[in-house]
Amino acid sequence: MSERKKQSMYGWLILASAMILQAVVFGVATNMHTQFTSYVVAGEGFSLATFSIMFTVGALVSAVLLPVIGKTYNKYPIKLIFMVGTIVSMCGIMFLSIANSYWMFYFGYSLAQVGVGAVSSLGGPMLINSWFGEKLKGLALGLTFAGGSIGNIVIQSTIVRILSNPDQGYKFAYFWAAIIGLVVGLAVIIPLVRMPKDNSEILGKADADAASDKKEIEIWGWSLAEAKSEKFYWVFCLSFTFIGLYVAGLAMNFATYLNAIEVAPTTVGAVGSVFALSSLIGNVGGGTMFDKIGVKKAMIFAGTLVIIADIALIFTPQLLPLAFVFAVCKGFAVFHYMSGPSVLTGKLFGNKEFASILAFSNIFFAIGYAIGTPIFGAIAENISFQVAWIYVLVCIVIAFCCILSSIDHFTKLNKEKFGK
Repeated sequence: MSERKKQSMYGWLILASAMILQAVVFGVATNMHTQFTSYVVAGEGFSLATFSIMFTVGALVSAVLLPVIGKTYNKYPIKLIFMVGTIVSMCGIMFLSIANSYWMFYFGYSLAQVGVGAVSSLGGPMLINSWFGEKLKGLALGLTFAGGSIGNIVIQSTIVRILSNPDQGYKFAYFWAAIIGLVVGLAVIIPLVRMPKDNSEILGKADADAASDKKEIEIWGWSLAEAKSEKFYWVFCLSFTFIGLYVAGLAMNFATYLNAIEVAPTTVGAVGSVFALSSLIGNVGGGTMFDKIGVKKAMIFAGTLVIIADIALIFTPQLLPLAFVFAVCKGFAVFHYMSGPSVLTGKLFGNKEFASILAFSNIFFAIGYAIGTPIFGAIAENISFQVAWIYVLVCIVIAFCCILSSIDHFTKLNKEKFGK
């Protein structure tokens, strides 16, 4: 086998590794917890509202610390950071198996989110951004995040069986989930994860780069300090706050809304299943769209889908099938906030301080998402769901006006400054 073929195969092996880490490590650290809530609340005698603060605390702690972690990617090998992140995250989950008070659950979950953030939110996109060029980067990121959706199906069903067994319970489930995440994570990271040695290992390079004889990996783009000096970077960040606001409203409350308007439980479940399937398709298809038509057109397409999804919910009480229109459109559009931040950061700000810029930008999404659910809930409870969906629509319009203007600004600036 030629050296070039070996290099090409290794790039796809990196993608498979990223998908497994997203499926298992991220799945254990983040995706499985909704199944635990009712068992923990009943078993520990907790208040549901007070226990649920755990998710907000974890998201905010992770968002604050990830920019600090992002700077380590310029100082230490990615393999080491992935290993430490996985160990810290699974120690957080392990801590939940002995937790018996609110602060212990808040601490354990926050520790898990900080650790997995280093591996998933920052490390995964950075790994893919380094191994794949412009022609394949979007698809590779889409497949990586799709790995989380696929793993979620397996993890959720497995956790449900353990939790429903009175001889095992939630403490047992936390413990063994942490062991599985740790073993699988390190088994993938230690032998496989690394950065490309030179430019010849990168897959899907643009035509000009593919024709070049240079071996060194080109480092270009903005430092975080330089990005912060541009006012449109703050517009870019603001867009993610509004994305977080409306994602929290749409993703977290559609089932509650359908129940409130007395849709049959079987139909609500069917809408959720269609949404899950559409999200899986959306992650892969959306990643390909970034590669084929560019970030601006892909984001316009996503924005159109999200607007249709929200309007469909507004009129669902008059026409029930519109709930499935929501599920399909919202699911197909998930790529804009799943792989979108990584693709946009790489495209608009380069790879000079990719992890630091992505981490800092993610703070704004985390803030929007953290406050989005209580804001939506307050509007729905005190006024009406219809007004709450109109509020979501306003957030969507503001978010995409900000993101599209940022894309235009930095695309023009990068051509002038870097010839990109």
